[in-house]
Amino acid sequence: MLLSLIVPGNVQAQERDITFTSDTEEVTLVCGDTGRFILSQELADSYNGSDTGSDIWDDMDWDSGTWEDTGWFYGFFDDYDSGNWDFGTDDDMGNSGDNVPETSPAPGNSGEQNKIAYTEYSSSDATALEVTKDGQYSAKLGKDVILYITAYNSENTVVYNGSFEIVVKADLSMAALSETSHTAYWYDNTKSPLSFIVKVNGAKGLAPSGGNTGFDYEIRSAIEAECSISGEEITISVYSPGSGVIEIVLGDRTFSFKINVKRVTISGNNSLYLVKGKKKQLKLKGTSLKTVWTSSNPSVVKITKNGKMKGKKPGNAIITAKTGSGRTGCVVSVVTAGRLKVLKRAAWIGKHWKYDQQKRMQDGYYDCSALVWKAYLKEKRYIMSKNYAPTSADLGKWCAQHGKIIKGNNTKNLQKLKMKPGAVMFETGSDNGRFKGIYHVEMFTGYTFYGYDYNGKEIIGTKWANRPDNYYGAGDLWAQL
Repeated sequence: MLLSLIVPGNVQAQERDITFTSDTEEVTLVCGDTGRFILSQELADSYNGSDTGSDIWDDMDWDSGTWEDTGWFYGFFDDYDSGNWDFGTDDDMGNSGDNVPETSPAPGNSGEQNKIAYTEYSSSDATALEVTKDGQYSAKLGKDVILYITAYNSENTVVYNGSFEIVVKADLSMAALSETSHTAYWYDNTKSPLSFIVKVNGAKGLAPSGGNTGFDYEIRSAIEAECSISGEEITISVYSPGSGVIEIVLGDRTFSFKINVKRVTISGNNSLYLVKGKKKQLKLKGTSLKTVWTSSNPSVVKITKNGKMKGKKPGNAIITAKTGSGRTGCVVSVVTAGRLKVLKRAAWIGKHWKYDQQKRMQDGYYDCSALVWKAYLKEKRYIMSKNYAPTSADLGKWCAQHGKIIKGNNTKNLQKLKMKPGAVMFETGSDNGRFKGIYHVEMFTGYTFYGYDYNGKEIIGTKWANRPDNYYGAGDLWAQL
């Protein structure tokens, strides 16, 4: 049985009595409400039958005088059931004979046996709705609760027994968020999602599961985020750096929450060149916290506690910047001044010139091996010829003849940062009758840093002269020019 007494949501708690009647539909309380539950005699009468319903008793026309004596009516049917048809000797049949009791009440009439002498109440969840046996209640937690009511007459006979759903809502009249804006930091080792908690202060009776307090949110920006609530704590989870506004709806209250998740990076890029013997200052962007700087290979790149690095010799190193538990990094490749010109020229050709094997030696055009040959002119090197670029297969054969092939497992060489910018990778295996079936060559221009995996290991990618990052993997034949 669902009863209800509508109460405006999120109003201040009050003390009030609630009477259950036959037309009560719903009971809604606010946490902090106190008072007394009362069962009306009307509901008890209805429970035991009604003399106003359209049933057999109304069809009998009790007021016409024909069936004035309801006691006779009961007696009549008692005798009928027992086989005794002695109606008595009275002419009007309104007075019973020997077998007709005169004191039996008509069904549906509120006699002494239906009159409520006392009522007992109990709650299915005292943590949400505390109620004493005499109906004194206290609403304490936003949940649906079943209220059980049993009424007795003076002879301790049950004259009413029912249960009702009580909707207890949290009192949000004084609710406020512990903060209305939050700044967080996204490092390369941040494991998605990045979560933080905002407390709901001043609310009364918020249930851990949310209970009867409506909760919703709307992200008013491009940031990817989610919100959830447990008791008085709202958890906000973000899946990427960004900023925006989250509209948080709690009951009939709406709170505007600004969020700013800053990406923490090293100044410059995640892939840097440093000329041998030169110095360069690094800074951590996105935070002003104290930073601890380290180099994975100080013999290649040395860095001070203030973030100033110096190129010691050609090679690669990962520079890590750490603030507390957050860390980010970049790959620094130390090169000669001439090699830096080669790398920049190769990238420029790949971006601005056209690929054409027929015109490969003309300005504005290139093919794969011509790009390598033309780029190395910046280092004043003429690979195999001063006038004409070799084919990729001829370049591979020349590298093998001159000890340029890099030994070892190329995948491990890449992971250990052994490949130096300016190296070339050959694609082999074609049935073209050339050296090792080489059909293409690509210039490797360095590494790029992508952060850390879930085991804390650095994620490193590859860079190419005229291909997107990570376009190629390790390949099977590398040479260092």
